[in-house]
Amino acid sequence: MIKVVAGIIRNKDKVLVCQRKAEARHPFKWEFPGGKIYKTETPEAGLKRELAEELDITAEIGGLIYSNEYSYNGAVG
Repeated sequence: MIKVVAGIIRNKDKVLVCQRKAEARHPFKWEFPGGKIYKTETPEAGLKRELAEELDITAEIGGLIYSNEYSYNGAVG
């Protein structure tokens, strides 16, 4: 199973959404910043690391908003 996290970053009435690069998988699709969690990380630590890597920010991680499991072609992840 692959675990991923995403952050919803708000500033008053604005929400940050990122667009994938042309050469990325699923080019030009919109997504919230985040990524895969290492097996040794908590979701909060993984999100904090991903936001630092992707956006060069130190984020304060809030509470869980939503959780889901999805199976791609019979494989969970």
